[in-house]
Amino acid sequence: MKKLNFYTLTLIIFLCFGLTIGGSMLTSYWRTERTTTPKLIKNGSFEENYDPYDIRGSYTVAEVLELFEIPKGDFYKGLNLPQSFPVNSQLKNLEALELEGIAEEHLGVSDVQEFVAAYIGLVEPDSEAVENITEPTSTIAPHTETYTEPKGGTPLSQVFEWGVTKEMLEKKFNVNFEQLGLTPENTLRDLTDSSEIKMYDLKEYISSKMN
Repeated sequence: MKKLNFYTLTLIIFLCFGLTIGGSMLTSYWRTERTTTPKLIKNGSFEENYDPYDIRGSYTVAEVLELFEIPKGDFYKGLNLPQSFPVNSQLKNLEALELEGIAEEHLGVSDVQEFVAAYIGLVEPDSEAVENITEPTSTIAPHTETYTEPKGGTPLSQVFEWGVTKEMLEKKFNVNFEQLGLTPENTLRDLTDSSEIKMYDLKEYISSKMN
């Protein structure tokens, strides 16, 4: 029986490895991109909404703010988070804050999950599920439809009443409402869905002009 030489054996191993990866990618088993969309809640009054308990350490603060429509100020205050922590930093970096002496208490992804769940009203703020949230969180009411901060469901007409005009938004984000087919009855979510504007950037701008 003829033996395979070293180079032939190496080539066979390389080809097998390449075919395995290629096949896995084609069948979606090999993933090279992280997923930044939490799974949806499957039942109850929050059905088809993002599940805050599926928030992961790879998410950035900005992604959480946009996904769950939480103003930056509420998020940082609720978690007693230092303002120096950048919004584009991943949540897994929260744990280093205590070690570096920047935060007085331990913060982790589970704290973010509990805060978001309480904020959107999925759990009661005074329930056992949110006992580990830092003290300032208890002063913030769950996110409701009557909340006065800009959010995805806020009608453009309400934004205009706050003094942020159509012209200001068009100039800031380089869009044309007429071309996008938007009217005052449309929402901020309609605006972001029909353009390349990020919800986080939109809400930050509106909030800055309201203050």
